[in-house]
Amino acid sequence: MKERNAAAILGFQIAFLAFATVLLTAPFDKYVASNWQWARDLELPLVLIGPLRRRCAALLEPRIASGTRHQVVIALVILLVADLGVFGAFALWNWSLGGEPALARAMGEHAPHAAQMESALSTQGIVMFVFIGACIGPIVEELFFRGMLFPTWQRAWGWIGSAFATAIVFGFFHGAFWPQFLGSLVFVCLLRKTGALRACIYMHGASNFLLWYPILGQFMLPAGRSTGELHLWTLHLACLALTAILLPWYMWSARDARLPR
Repeated sequence: MKERNAAAILGFQIAFLAFATVLLTAPFDKYVASNWQWARDLELPLVLIGPLRRRCAALLEPRIASGTRHQVVIALVILLVADLGVFGAFALWNWSLGGEPALARAMGEHAPHAAQMESALSTQGIVMFVFIGACIGPIVEELFFRGMLFPTWQRAWGWIGSAFATAIVFGFFHGAFWPQFLGSLVFVCLLRKTGALRACIYMHGASNFLLWYPILGQFMLPAGRSTGELHLWTLHLACLALTAILLPWYMWSARDARLPR
């Protein structure tokens, strides 16, 4: 019991460190590096700590077994379906509150396609979405959340309890709660199925890259959405229904998986 309590407390300390890192870097970001967002996202001071560096190297050591590589593709598909499903839930909820006018108000005005494409293809957009979003961010986040936080809480609460607790922290950490919450559950299942944190990093990076506006990002929301017409959200509503089936199935299928020690 004492070991379980200690593991739970350590997990809270790890979660606190994640939020504290963001809060404490705010003054530096404002006064010193306001034009260098990438430096804050890299969390450079952390990677210089020797024990942490060695721990990260150990977490990255297991490779994806050839028989489990297809799980990365399965997880990626489920994650993209869940992302669309979240938008479907958003549309359905707002429509239920007041029909098309309510949904139209919730959507508000959106930047034209040309402006969003120009922003995404700018130097800043490429650095943020391709270099950081698809390369650096997934490594840092997977090491922290699925590599350190999830197994720590797993020792205290089991994998289901830890999966949901980690997903809650991951969701609040990003701000856009529900897509990140569901995504974290998928990442945990993938980790259990492959036994390799590399799988989560590859899938995380691939999903972030695919959601870049010039690729799939421009199709995540339907054209004409500002009118509030619910039939424009048919694909998203279908993905919402699929998510309600696929995600519980995927978690159920990961129930007997065992992570390497």
